[in-house]
Amino acid sequence: PCMEGLDRAAAKGYEALISDHIEDYRSYFNRVRLDLGENDAALLPTDERLYRFKENPDDPSLYTLLFQYGRYLLISSSRQGTQPANLQGIWNNMVRPPWSSNYTININTQMNYFPVFSCALGELNQPLVNMIKELAVTGAKTAADVYGARGFVSHHNTDLWRLSSPVGNKTEGSAVYAFWNMSSGWLCRHLFEQYEYTLDTDFLKNEAYPVMKGAAEFYLDLLTEDNEGYLVLSPSTSPENHFKYNGKICSVAVTSTMTMSVIRELFKNCIKASEILGIDKAFAGVLIGKLDKLYPLKTGSRGQLLEWDRDYEEPDPHHRHISHLYALHPGNEI
Repeated sequence: PCMEGLDRAAAKGYEALISDHIEDYRSYFNRVRLDLGENDAALLPTDERLYRFKENPDDPSLYTLLFQYGRYLLISSSRQGTQPANLQGIWNNMVRPPWSSNYTININTQMNYFPVFSCALGELNQPLVNMIKELAVTGAKTAADVYGARGFVSHHNTDLWRLSSPVGNKTEGSAVYAFWNMSSGWLCRHLFEQYEYTLDTDFLKNEAYPVMKGAAEFYLDLLTEDNEGYLVLSPSTSPENHFKYNGKICSVAVTSTMTMSVIRELFKNCIKASEILGIDKAFAGVLIGKLDKLYPLKTGSRGQLLEWDRDYEEPDPHHRHISHLYALHPGNEI
């Protein structure tokens, strides 16, 4: 079938192919325009603009260019019937690329899909939806085998075969990324967001909610009371960041702000889905009973939002992951 498709494409000729391609691409791309103004920096080649930007960020149309570049990447690599956009995308030219050209689902994959609905590219969400539904299958086995829990779970990385178990390569210190088990909850946000934009109750009932419920069941089974009486998922990490404890660099804490923010959001969205669909009231009641007991957002000695359960010293306060702000974006609790 692949060769037949190539033969058909070759028979059309270059001019027809490029014309069809442009027409198809514009049908998505031209749905959104963004104008932040422009100055003389726009006359420079892009590589020069990027170098210049480090010293002088006064280049408003560069923001526009990067915004549209993100839409371009998704339009080109996440069509219906294909796989979701991964790390190197369809442009990978290596047998063993960086990070195996997999899906890093502690932000990279989700970030690829941030602009799907807000930028009128809803059809391009389907490959991600399919992957999440398939992860719920493999993740059910991981939840049962690794945690003895109901529902399903996925960790920081997955691949074409929907790997859902922790990935650490037996490396000391790898818990900072491998031990994180919150991607299943975060991915469910993308399912509920599709409902919020489309108001498609059939999608919510038949595709989104069963997966959301499975993720919620897993977290319900792992929640435990801390010494203040709050419910926490413990132990926990905050993606790829560290803190200092007794003079040592550590990453596994009692719980983390992102962990609790994802759980709180998932429970609330499951409750909303139950109300919208008029189903599963008993399960929604269980979630409602847990909400007020979940470990809350807390501030530290400098007025900062804490990233972990305590006000730990941070060896890298400007870390590239700002996971503790999940409740601000992509969430909306803050």
